[in-house]
Amino acid sequence: MLQANGDSAEDFVVPKYTIGLGVALVLTGAGGYFLTGAGPATLLMGAFFGVFILVCGVMASMHEQVQKRPLYAATALAAIALLATVGQMRFLLYMMSVGPEHVPQPGAVVTRSIMAILCGLYVYASMRFLAKLPPKPAE
Repeated sequence: MLQANGDSAEDFVVPKYTIGLGVALVLTGAGGYFLTGAGPATLLMGAFFGVFILVCGVMASMHEQVQKRPLYAATALAAIALLATVGQMRFLLYMMSVGPEHVPQPGAVVTRSIMAILCGLYVYASMRFLAKLPPKPAE
């Protein structure tokens, strides 16, 4: 498996985290959709991103020679998901201060906020990992 060069505490295999993020996003998106009584379809946004990120993680764990490309794709997808959902954090803070009855679609606010936090943590960890990878040798 492809691992970053650096301290032993910093060495970790990102495809496992990518698969974990994909599963977490699918569960968050589908859970938010079904637990709110099949609310707005935008609750499934996390599930859609999660499926593609999960596929990237599986591809990266299966093909060691081309492991970087699926990880870059997963990082880009997570960054797009982060940008799409980070605005919901202000509604989450508002909802926490005044109560969920004053916010339209509180389930969507919570689901997208969880998605933003998960994607933000993944983008940070993935970028640290990918920055430490050795460059591809010239052929």
